[in-house]
Amino acid sequence: CIRDRNTSPRHRLLTELYVIAVKEALNTFSYPAYLAGLQYRMYPHSRGLSVRISGYAEKQVQLLEKVIDEMLSLDIDEQRFERYLENLRQGLENSLKGRPSARTINSIYDILLTASWSAEEKLQVLPMLDLQALKDHARVLLENPELIVLSVGNVSEQNSLQAARQVGRLNPGDAAVKPVPRARVRKLEAGQWSLYHTEAVPQDAAMLLLFQGRTAELEELALMQMIGALVHTPYYQALRTEGQVGYIVQAFAFNVLDTPALGFSVQSNSHSVGEIVSRTDSFLQDYAETLADLPDATFSSTREGLIAQLSEEDKQLGDRASRYWAEIDREIYDFDTRERLISEIKGLDRQQLADYFEQLTADSSGGVLLSFSFGDKSDNISIPGDIEQVQYPSLKEIRGSLNDFF
Repeated sequence: CIRDRNTSPRHRLLTELYVIAVKEALNTFSYPAYLAGLQYRMYPHSRGLSVRISGYAEKQVQLLEKVIDEMLSLDIDEQRFERYLENLRQGLENSLKGRPSARTINSIYDILLTASWSAEEKLQVLPMLDLQALKDHARVLLENPELIVLSVGNVSEQNSLQAARQVGRLNPGDAAVKPVPRARVRKLEAGQWSLYHTEAVPQDAAMLLLFQGRTAELEELALMQMIGALVHTPYYQALRTEGQVGYIVQAFAFNVLDTPALGFSVQSNSHSVGEIVSRTDSFLQDYAETLADLPDATFSSTREGLIAQLSEEDKQLGDRASRYWAEIDREIYDFDTRERLISEIKGLDRQQLADYFEQLTADSSGGVLLSFSFGDKSDNISIPGDIEQVQYPSLKEIRGSLNDFF
């Protein structure tokens, strides 16, 4: 992992262009490597970019060496740069034509995560980029970068050290590295509904209703995981099976980094956003009573099922590597977040869960975010109860109104 500050849409786009260029330069090499049982992935993310090598351990260092060679000696001409730029533009424009429900979900990250940028923001910046900007970005990216190396699986200590030495070529000097902090999450205003209209091309109405937790503590994360496990089927039955409100209906624990939240997502070709919100509010009121009277057997079986799910062995080495990388990103070097979360879930009781759900949904104790797309339906939204509501006309304004969660 090469850590880098993802400080703007421009910065993120230049990193994406750099990754595209390196991957194309490796095309003639990657297929023979694949035939020899080796694979690689290179991708940008909120904290820089990563390279993953998998396959036969004895040959991984050779593939990594080739990847590092291309990263250090990359040469791009104007014609290729314009092609990369056009491919990016087409991809961004196509993303704007995606399902309204997916657009509302993506907007949550763009609003709450400091290192996330919308397709519209990227498209505004794209025409301002040129080849020299990419060359300058590549130089700065590899200027005393913070490097993280992880080996997982049947890899010897010797091979791991060889891989680390190859990665070390990206920062051969004695100069201090540039530490890159983790992306931050924005905290919603407690007791308030924040509304944001997401533009979408299809005519269906869609909404993502998010109830954010009050803290980033594991106890609250455990509570949210339990509620997500309990609520998804009843919500689907109430709005999809019985109510026929939408053909995409989901309820789930929606965690942004390690900040717990509960999400309700609906897309409909027959009901307006206002109707969907109203039906969801009615469901939440009814379900608060259901949770208060939840049979002990249902609570226990759901808790045991969630623990079993979290305790499952990683099915592939890539799954284990992803889990370890998440711990490295958190700077939890005991790699025990999963075990501590399971311990918190084991300690939950039914009344604690019911009380928390009531505070979360009825009192909006952690703040609520409603991202929606009207489609061709009514543009009237009535927020239930006496809860304060603020509608924001732009990402800039809603981001500017929020403080960091941690």
